[in-house]
Amino acid sequence: MARPQSRQSLSGNGAAQVLACPPTVDGERVFAMGLLGELVCLRSSDGEQVWRRSYPTEFGGKSGIFGFSDCPIVYEDKLLCTPGGPDASIVALDKATGKTIWKCVVPESGGTAYSNGVIATLAGKLQFVAFLEKTLVGIDLENGKLLWRHDRVKTLFSHPHTPLISGNVITCIVGSPAKSEPSIYQIEIEQHDGLFSPREIYSDTPTFSFSRHTDDTIQLVDQIYETDNGIFNCFDLKSKSPLWRNRLGGRATITFAERRFYFHGTDGQISLVEAGLKEPVVKSKFMLPDFKSSSAATTPVVAGGHLFIREDDLLFRYDIRANEKDPDHNRPNDITLEIPKAKTASPNRDRTLRSVFVPTPQEIVEKMLELARVQAKDVVYDLGSGDGRIVITAAKTYGCRAIGYEFDPQLVALSRSKAAEANVGSLVTIEQADLFTAQLENASVIALYLLPIQLEKLVPQFEKLPPGTRIVSHTFELPGFVADETLTVHSQEDGNEHKLYLYNVPLHR
Repeated sequence: MARPQSRQSLSGNGAAQVLACPPTVDGERVFAMGLLGELVCLRSSDGEQVWRRSYPTEFGGKSGIFGFSDCPIVYEDKLLCTPGGPDASIVALDKATGKTIWKCVVPESGGTAYSNGVIATLAGKLQFVAFLEKTLVGIDLENGKLLWRHDRVKTLFSHPHTPLISGNVITCIVGSPAKSEPSIYQIEIEQHDGLFSPREIYSDTPTFSFSRHTDDTIQLVDQIYETDNGIFNCFDLKSKSPLWRNRLGGRATITFAERRFYFHGTDGQISLVEAGLKEPVVKSKFMLPDFKSSSAATTPVVAGGHLFIREDDLLFRYDIRANEKDPDHNRPNDITLEIPKAKTASPNRDRTLRSVFVPTPQEIVEKMLELARVQAKDVVYDLGSGDGRIVITAAKTYGCRAIGYEFDPQLVALSRSKAAEANVGSLVTIEQADLFTAQLENASVIALYLLPIQLEKLVPQFEKLPPGTRIVSHTFELPGFVADETLTVHSQEDGNEHKLYLYNVPLHR
C-alpha cells in the first residue's frame, strides 16, 4: 500500500469557514461546523447553502479554548447538536430546515465539549449520550428531556473522547483530568420505575496518560486502544490495567478496520499495525509523497477497499484490497477537485479567521524567546496570546515589557490573573482585541503561533516594522519569506518535534 491510486488537490474558492471537525453527511445534505460556531447545511451536489444557525448568537453557545468543534448527529428527521448554551445545552434541529425541534437545558454544565455524542439504548431506553464541559448526560431523543447526568467529570481542558458504550455500561476517558480525579471511569445506567440514574462502577488513573487533544480511542471487546503523542496504548478493562504501551513515532491518529490499525502520523508516515498480546506489530509503513511538516494529523478513513488520507489540501487514496486483479489499480493519477461556492451566504457575515488557542509547551516558549535573543530593553508582543504564557515568561525571565493580543475574554481574564500571580502585572499588558488590529510599531520582538493564512494577512504590517525587529514563529513559516534562523526542538512535554523560525526585519524573500 505504498503508492497512491489517486492524489487529489482540494482547491477552489468555497472555503468560508475553518473546520476543526469533519462534516456530517446525510444523503443530499452536508452539515459543517466552523470554529466560530457557525453550523451550515449545504447541498452535497453543488455546495449551495440550505440553511445556517449560529451557536453563540442564537443559542448562547460557549466554546472551549480551541473554538467550536461539534459533530452533529442525524437521527431520523433530527440533527442533534451541542451548542453548550445556558438555555440550550443540547438541541434538536429539523435537518431539512434547521428549525429548532426541542432544546435541553442542563444547569451548571458549562459549555460544549470536543467529543462526539453517541446514540445508544441504555437500560431499555434509546437516548443521546454526550459530554458537556462539566458533565456527562443522557437525553431523550423524542422530546429532549434530561434522563440522567453524571457530574464526576473534572478536566483541565474540554473532553475530546467519545463515550464508549457496551450494554448498559459507559466507559469515559478524561484526557486532562483535574488534580486527584480519575482519567478513566465506568458508569452503569439503571432504570427504576421510569427514572434513570448512573451508578459508577469503576474509576482510576492508570500509569500512562490518555490523549488530551484528539479522540482516537477504540474499544474492542475488553481492550481500549489509543494513541498519545506517538505512544500506542492498550488498556484491559477486565484486569483494569495497561497491557502494553509502545512508541510508534510522532503524534498520530488511528482507524481500525479488518483487524488492523491504520496510523497517520504528523511526520507523514502511514503505518499498518496489528495488536499483539504483548506489543503492537508494525506490518508495513510508508511516507506520504511531498510531505511537509505538520502539527496535527487527520484521522484515516477506510471505505470500499480504499484508504483515504487527507494531508492539508491534498487527499490521497490507496487501494488496500487483497489480490487485486486490475493491472492498473496501483497507477497514480492526479485530480483537482473544484469546491463549489455557496451562493446564498450572507455578504455581511464576518469572514475574519480568529486565532484559536493551542497551548505551546513551556519549554518551546522558552526556546522561542531564546531564539529571538530577548533582552530587558525589548518589548515583546504575542499575537493570539492565549493564556499569556509567552508574555509572562518574557517578563519574568528577562524583565522586559510584554504585550499580548487575545480575542477571547475568558483567556484574557485567565492571562491577566496568571500575570498577577507571577508578580509581573506591571510589565505585562493583555489587550482584548483582534490580533489583526494590533499596532506593532513599538514591538522589538513579535511571537507567533498562527496559521499560514493568518500570517499572510499580517505580512504587510511586518514589512513596515523598524529594522532590527525580530519575529519568531512556531511551526509555520512566514509565507514568501526566508527565515534567518531555523531551530528544531524536541519537547519532553508532548513528545513531538517543534520547528521555530526567526526572521529579522527587513524580511528577505
